[in-house]
Amino acid sequence: EEKAKAEKLAQIKAEADARKKAEEEAKAKAEAEKQAKLLADQEAARKAAEAKRIAEAKAKAELEAKIKADQEAARKAAEAKKIAEEKAKAELEAKIKAEQEAAHKAEEARKKAEAEALAKKMAQIKAEAEAEAKHLAEKLRKKIKYNRAITKTDKVEKQELIKKYTEKKTIEFIEKPNRKITKVIINDNNKIVIYIKVVYNWGGTYYFIQDELNHFRNISQSYYEIQTK
Repeated sequence: EEKAKAEKLAQIKAEADARKKAEEEAKAKAEAEKQAKLLADQEAARKAAEAKRIAEAKAKAELEAKIKADQEAARKAAEAKKIAEEKAKAELEAKIKAEQEAAHKAEEARKKAEAEALAKKMAQIKAEAEAEAKHLAEKLRKKIKYNRAITKTDKVEKQELIKKYTEKKTIEFIEKPNRKITKVIINDNNKIVIYIKVVYNWGGTYYFIQDELNHFRNISQSYYEIQTK
């Protein structure tokens, strides 16, 4: 009986020890699992923080790269715009300068052509005037020669002029193809004097006097105007 009791106590003790050991093992396991979970959570948190840091660093780097790229693109665009504007300005200035030079050359050419045309015209007018003056001089010379040859008829012509121009002053206008002639006949007590004004189409004007003996000679404009007013 004592033996059975001892065995029973030993069994109870063994069971208690087993339970205690099991509890301690379970507690140790739970603690180990808790520590493992804590370590796992800490590692996960560390990895998450590291991933977040890497992601933020990457995002920051990408943002900085984008900003830098945008700034570089803006700089290049501004530089390209500046170059384009300077090129356009230079082309416009070159075009304006070329147009001004062309206009200047055209104006110079026009002035030169006008000067040459004027010189040619003046030379022509001078030649015509000289020819006309020569012609008039020759005509007057022939007229004088003719008048001298017909001196005997002068008195008859004088009487005819006196009969024709009875007024003290008579004005006649004669139109020729290249000139206009004004004749002012003065009858001063039966003394006939004829003043002649010849205006050519090219602008030349000449004044003559024809006395009662049909003598012609050149006179000045002032003398003509005084005698015919």
